[in-house]
Amino acid sequence: MKRDKAMVAQLTEVFSQQAIQACLETESQACFYICDSLHDDVNEKTFIVTTETEQGFKIINSQQKTIYHLPIDHCFFEHVTMYQGKRCDCIIFDDTYFCFVELKLNVISYRKATDKADETRKQLGAVIEYFKNSFQTATKDFLAYNLEAYIVMQSRIYPRHRARLNLIQGRFLELYGVKLFEKNEKEF
Repeated sequence: MKRDKAMVAQLTEVFSQQAIQACLETESQACFYICDSLHDDVNEKTFIVTTETEQGFKIINSQQKTIYHLPIDHCFFEHVTMYQGKRCDCIIFDDTYFCFVELKLNVISYRKATDKADETRKQLGAVIEYFKNSFQTATKDFLAYNLEAYIVMQSRIYPRHRARLNLIQGRFLELYGVKLFEKNEKEF
């Protein structure tokens, strides 16, 4: 069984109380976007957009592989009463990368980006720990996937390359065993 199919089966088994199949979407276009509402007061799950937009997480899929999109907030955790922690927006994966993603598309200034990034790392870390603990309890693992986490803001906020960011990324890797990126695109 291919690794991506094995991951879908594993997610379905480990999280049998959640609606994995109802939430999971796939896309294989060469380029598409993961988007959410730009309004803080609107609670909706992330979704795939296949037309160009500046308001999303750009997925570059030059090999046109199957990419999986699992909305976490407002779908995966919709029926979970035991988890009340912070949540990231979604997970995207193929047969090599498993990525935890938090979209902060309403951030429009560098100052606000710094404030939101601190909160966002906590959201990502909480979901990473939840998945790791759930897999461990079910004696499963991440099937040798490359684990990544993304903080996605509008393109005019980037690049935010500073020495402090390098320290933060190193600490995140130490804490969660996951590489952290602040950028608005991912190439599979």
